[in-house]
Amino acid sequence: MYTQCPHCQTLFRISAEQLTVAAGMARCCQCKSVFNAEENLRELPSTSEEHTATETKETTLAESSHAPPPSETEIEEHNDGLAVEPDYYASGGESQMIDLLEGELPSEHFRIPEHKAAFLAGNIEHKNDFVLEDIADEPLDELESVLISEPDELSITNDPTEITATGQQTPLPYPEVQFIEPRKPFAGMLWGVGAIGLLLILGLQLIWQFRSEAIHYESGRQLLSVMCQALNCTPPQRRDLSRIEIEHRDLRLHPEHPQALSLQLNMINNASFKQPFPQLQLSLFNDAGKLLATRLFDPSEYLPGGISANSPMPRFRLIEVMMELVDPGEEVTGFKFDFL
Repeated sequence: MYTQCPHCQTLFRISAEQLTVAAGMARCCQCKSVFNAEENLRELPSTSEEHTATETKETTLAESSHAPPPSETEIEEHNDGLAVEPDYYASGGESQMIDLLEGELPSEHFRIPEHKAAFLAGNIEHKNDFVLEDIADEPLDELESVLISEPDELSITNDPTEITATGQQTPLPYPEVQFIEPRKPFAGMLWGVGAIGLLLILGLQLIWQFRSEAIHYESGRQLLSVMCQALNCTPPQRRDLSRIEIEHRDLRLHPEHPQALSLQLNMINNASFKQPFPQLQLSLFNDAGKLLATRLFDPSEYLPGGISANSPMPRFRLIEVMMELVDPGEEVTGFKFDFL
């Protein structure tokens, strides 16, 4: 089908798909006018008109081959006439492409070069005379057979070989395949469990090493209690010797035995918790402050009857200690008690 520009009367070939683009609006590539292509559809010129136009064109071409070379003025006049008033319609390879609104192309893509315009007008003498003749099928067959018989210079193959300069094919080394052993599904889990177990063991060892300090904290006492239940041991008891104070102490000659000394000591546990009875250390000094003798007493040796040495020391209860000691001599002038 064809459409005609209503402004410059140029006839264009158009398809149904092109009509659906931009609502049927088109731009003329000659006068650049926008018009409705659907409203200006035209029929193809009759066969007689085309035949007459073809004969006229052939006659013009034949005459132009014998005509004298045109002057520059005549060429310009013919060129102007072609640009202003086109009297042809588009067909085949010589057709002018329709310029749709959606994708407008520059106008220079549709201009006819000046030498072609002059040639179509019949005003340029052919520099090279040529005659169009039908080519027989036989030469083509011969040409095809020649082309087919020639060996290919290039070929594609899957053979992993390399062509050297001497033309010999050297096999290329195949890439080394590295075998990766698949991971065991439970290997990572076992490593994780083992690492956690080692951390727990290390933590328990540290707690046991510093149990005397850890026992003063509630969380430390709970951990030590759990450890001893699992290991069948006795958890350490909480102790704070600084909270055990001496209320009264006295060291004198025994009233009944002249070769003995009488020791009297009152102590109390001021801590907020029960703690084991401490060991009692007695130190004797002379006038110069020199240490003359030292003796260490266990709870079973200094506690009065009725109090077990394995029982804890009660809180805020006064404990009276009474002991008889051998007199070390007249040099002893001072003494000191320490809790261990």
